[in-house]
Amino acid sequence: MAYPYSLATSYMGETLLSGFNWFDGSDPNHGFVSYSCREVAKSMGLYSIDEYSGVVRLGVDSTNSYALNQGRPSIRLESKQSYNEGLFIADFLHMPPSKCGLWPAFWAYGNDWPNNGEIDIIEGANLNTRNLMSAHTRAGCSQPPLHATRSLARFTGQQRTAECSVGSDNTGCGYEPPAGDATSYGDGFNAVGGGVYAMQWDAESIKLWHFERGMIPSDVVEKRPDPEGWGLPQAVFGGEACDTRSYWRNMNIVLNINFCGDFGGGIWGNSECRNLASTCAEANHTRVLDTRPVTGTIPGFLGTAATRLSASMTTIFTGSASSSCFKSDESFPGFVLFQNATDMTASECAAICMDANTSYAGLFKTDCYCSHYFDDPLMTSIKDDECNHECPGDATQRCGGALQDGLRALSIFDIKEDDPFENVDNIEMPEGADPDVDYTSSYRAPTSSGAYASGSTGTDDDCVCTRFA
Repeated sequence: MAYPYSLATSYMGETLLSGFNWFDGSDPNHGFVSYSCREVAKSMGLYSIDEYSGVVRLGVDSTNSYALNQGRPSIRLESKQSYNEGLFIADFLHMPPSKCGLWPAFWAYGNDWPNNGEIDIIEGANLNTRNLMSAHTRAGCSQPPLHATRSLARFTGQQRTAECSVGSDNTGCGYEPPAGDATSYGDGFNAVGGGVYAMQWDAESIKLWHFERGMIPSDVVEKRPDPEGWGLPQAVFGGEACDTRSYWRNMNIVLNINFCGDFGGGIWGNSECRNLASTCAEANHTRVLDTRPVTGTIPGFLGTAATRLSASMTTIFTGSASSSCFKSDESFPGFVLFQNATDMTASECAAICMDANTSYAGLFKTDCYCSHYFDDPLMTSIKDDECNHECPGDATQRCGGALQDGLRALSIFDIKEDDPFENVDNIEMPEGADPDVDYTSSYRAPTSSGAYASGSTGTDDDCVCTRFA
């Protein structure tokens, strides 16, 4: 069988990092951000590569405080190669959460902007839980009116605006996902282990699809993509009033994580974020919010459906020290590399993943992985002694193991917390406590490592906002 597309470029692992330019200039979108070159990003731990799967983790400095005129260190990667038409497939395990101040994006634009156009494939800010797919062009491009496009059943998303010209406010034309898609962005996207976004760009139109992790088409997984079998896209740009070859040319792919800026700051007042501070910039001085690492994790894109953990998974702890090992013939979706440490322990990894608001922690030697769920129908039990690596920071604990077939055994911990108020009626008031004062409130205070300990308490000074997340 002939397939309409063959792989032209694959970005994963080192090829992703070296195939992109690391933008480190002033932010053209006026964000509270300091984009880092690769050398600086490496020194600050803003990216990592899983040596087994090629999964790349991109993030920001989520530990230190910065003055308003400095900006938070982050990443903005722009592909060295520019493109004209093609099929672009991106597989993300995790993206920045739905939190005040954040503005992440996966997009493409031509250097002669807006003449060469822009397509925003993934974009959102602050507490958004739904993706915004947009196009920005020079004057003259518009989409068919809603009643016309609906009658032709060209897309499943919800059209927001039809005028694509940047105009005076750079709104552009755009779509939201269909009402039934609750996993397109932020927390919802992460809760199902991420998913795939695809863009088909040809002479007739530019189409965008989203597939959550469990709904990725088999032809994408098998690296033989055929959009004809994917159903209607969520968004369509182009048409008679907007020729794709005229309005979109020589576009570069971009991945970035911004803070506040024109978009994030511009819609600050449209959500509960306004209760924290009157503007996004002022929020840098508020008490810390519920926080978690700000990252995006990319197995690969442009036709690549990468194996996430080419591994065997293992030891599940449900509050006791009992263990069992499992093997899978497939990857285990959703497990994201959060930290590598030469003194890694099971308890340290569990704390990292609890702070990330995930449900499971996984270890292999010095690597700590976190996941929102643990579910693989192809998982089978293996012997407990296959998990035989001593944790480098505590020889009494086990951090996975290596199997004879070259796969890994990963120690997995169930870290879902019990209800902290389950036995609240049995709690005795401490000596000297005022019975008329409510003592149930607490903050998530920073630890010495910059992380936030769940359930910890602290003074207002302890809770000065040291990071957006």
